[in-house]
Amino acid sequence: QSLATAIPSEQYTIAGFDYGWNVGVGFSNSVRRSDTSTAEDNAATDTDTKNQQSLGVSASHHLARTMNLGRYSSLNIAFGQSASGSKSSDIDFISRSLSNSASMGWNHSGFGGSTMASTSASDSRSFGQESNRFQVFSAQLARNQELSRLSSLSGSVNFQASRAQTPNSDHNGDSSIGSSGRTTKSASASFGYAHSRFLGVHGLLLNSRLSVP
Repeated sequence: QSLATAIPSEQYTIAGFDYGWNVGVGFSNSVRRSDTSTAEDNAATDTDTKNQQSLGVSASHHLARTMNLGRYSSLNIAFGQSASGSKSSDIDFISRSLSNSASMGWNHSGFGGSTMASTSASDSRSFGQESNRFQVFSAQLARNQELSRLSSLSGSVNFQASRAQTPNSDHNGDSSIGSSGRTTKSASASFGYAHSRFLGVHGLLLNSRLSVP
């Protein structure tokens, strides 16, 4: 059996930002039964019953704002934070997690097209029997340019970097000897051309896209 509930808040305005929060609680109960045959008589069985209960709580809040930078531009900013904890009856520790995120986006319309630039960063950490950390940073730049009433060019460049840090363990499973981190980076680009009346034929559409890598 399981039971969960969540309580969202109303949206508030703080210094021009939209603010809200959410709190959730969940409880579950499970029964596991296993039958084993006795050594003296294979026809006789013993039933082993195990009950497991778990309780989890979570809370989050966020800030967001959209600002007009003129007639053709706007800026979006957002921040978020969440925390959670859970405890199961069959383990001796409490699992906890904490996440933070931030993002910013810029949009501009003009010069025969539209431009979009965005960046985001997040940090997630978990605590319990072991501690883990994971960070991600990403950035994107995109442009859509109209060549004529029927054709357009588009292009985008993307970059992402992430880092994961996990505890080291020796041959005996001891994770208290330090931690190690691994960083990965990736970049990509794509370019496209679209024509809604290719070769002058009504209804003949052309969409071509090149991606690197």
